[in-house]
Amino acid sequence: FSLNWQDSSTFEDGYRVERNDNLSGSFAGWTEIATSTPNSSSYTDKSTESDAEYQFRVKAFNLAGESEPGTDPVSHSTTPDTPTNVSSTYVSDNKFEISFENQARAADKHGIERCDDSICDLESPLYNPIQSSPFNTSPQFDETLEINHKYRWRVRAEAKAEGETTILPSAYAYS
Repeated sequence: FSLNWQDSSTFEDGYRVERNDNLSGSFAGWTEIATSTPNSSSYTDKSTESDAEYQFRVKAFNLAGESEPGTDPVSHSTTPDTPTNVSSTYVSDNKFEISFENQARAADKHGIERCDDSICDLESPLYNPIQSSPFNTSPQFDETLEINHKYRWRVRAEAKAEGETTILPSAYAYS
């Protein structure tokens, strides 16, 4: 993850980069992860783990002390872990139950896609979204089925940190 800031301090000896993460299930507190040289304006954190949310902030420092951190912390999410044990269970002619085990700490939602009456291999482009909403629970139900069709489902976790526009999807798991 690359963090950039504006070098607006005139008398700094450097900058302290601090990170907060939710690896233990909640944000645990700020830890200094790097010190940069004077007049620097960026840092790349290569130590982030998958399936986590991070917050970063920067402080200028010199012999007299350190500044307050910049405005709001910068948030960043990494790719969430893939759901496991995806299965589909017949409920009625037009309804199947889709179950999965959520493995992601940092998932905002899960997406379920369905392929029907085709060769639905793992990389098939014929899967269509049927549900994508803020749910992390299983089971979910697909009630838009037709009689005498074959179906296959796949599920993925999705995460998006506050202020980010890119959705980071996990790999797919298949029923």
